[in-house]
Amino acid sequence: MDKKKQGISFTGIKILIFMGIGAVIGLVIGFFYFDWLFGEYIVTIRKYIDNDWAKVQYYSNRIVDQAIVLKNMMHKDKVQYDSAVIDELLDTRARLIGADKLEDKIRILSELEKKINNLIEYYNTRMDLKNLRFGYIEWGLITGPYIDEYNEHKVRYAEEVELYNFRIKRFPFKGVAAKKQLTELPAVETGTVIPVNYDREEYKKDNIFRMNKLEGSSSVSGN
Repeated sequence: MDKKKQGISFTGIKILIFMGIGAVIGLVIGFFYFDWLFGEYIVTIRKYIDNDWAKVQYYSNRIVDQAIVLKNMMHKDKVQYDSAVIDELLDTRARLIGADKLEDKIRILSELEKKINNLIEYYNTRMDLKNLRFGYIEWGLITGPYIDEYNEHKVRYAEEVELYNFRIKRFPFKGVAAKKQLTELPAVETGTVIPVNYDREEYKKDNIFRMNKLEGSSSVSGN
């Protein structure tokens, strides 16, 4: 009887030992799995950020390329234009391409965006160009989608950087980021490139007022 009890208790001890070993193995596997999972999540977010930043640069380049096209068109048509608006834009683009650090690139990007807005504002006010020939309207039709893409990817980049910087400072992402040597990314300034105006005519407030008065007069209705 004592031998049976002794055998049963020994078997129970072995079961407990195996259960303990299994639990430890499970915890180790679980730890490495979740560590890998969080690591993949952070790396994936970083890839999305890098991808959007590349598109921000790409579409800003396309807009600047369009500035060169516009300059060549005005030069060919022998119309007067402010060359500084385009030359300053080209100079800023060159500094952006030549910058090595991301912090410097983002700082220069803010300058580039202001120069692009100067160009678009200048184009929007040049009604004489749009009335000269359709090529200037076509320039706006081509440039507009580049601006839309630039704005979209810049906003997305800003949102992703904010989420990324928030996550890597908190558990459990903080440890994973440290292992992969991932640090905070610089945020971009808020702001977008203004839209292109395709209109051939410029309506001012006093013109609109006079049009409304005429629409309500008897001379317009033919009476």
